[in-house]
Amino acid sequence: MLRTILAIGEGALSIRDILYTRHILMFASSLRNGNASCIQIEEHLRELEKNPKLRFIEMETIMADIARHDKYIKDQILANFYSLFISNSSIFDWEKFVTYSEINNNIFVYDICDLQDLNKFGLLRDGDSFDMSSLKRLRNIGLVNYYDGQEVSLEQNNAMSEYEIASITEEGRFFCEYGLSGVSVCQDIDGKKMII
Repeated sequence: MLRTILAIGEGALSIRDILYTRHILMFASSLRNGNASCIQIEEHLRELEKNPKLRFIEMETIMADIARHDKYIKDQILANFYSLFISNSSIFDWEKFVTYSEINNNIFVYDICDLQDLNKFGLLRDGDSFDMSSLKRLRNIGLVNYYDGQEVSLEQNNAMSEYEIASITEEGRFFCEYGLSGVSVCQDIDGKKMII
């Protein structure tokens, strides 16, 4: 009986290790296709070799994030942000990388389609079709402004001109532009948006 339990446990660990390895490979593959050139990545790796403390902090953060991901899409998004950090650390510093990796960890994958749609349209008005639960979750991680279904007037040039129910924040636009760059997330299958 004990041998059977140990064998099942070992099998589960092997499957978990295989899945974790696949997540790491997805991250590495996406990193090569990101904003940072191969030369920039190599330079950054040499910098990490010279500074073990910095290497430990960066790799621990990335590996912990990858371990929490349940979908490969999140590995691709994390790689896009890390690539941006490597190629543009003066604009996108370590603190911003950690902030956006936390947002990536907390986003519900199925909300990404709604975020992309809202990014495309800019704002949501009464009568537009969106999942209100999705908007609440996206609001909670700072990617959209959502007013619980209430219309809010927008002031433009000291005059109330438009009404909105939700709009994308600057953080949401940034997440879409850089985090979702080159990442295929949503596909329309028989009129339904599906995560691929």
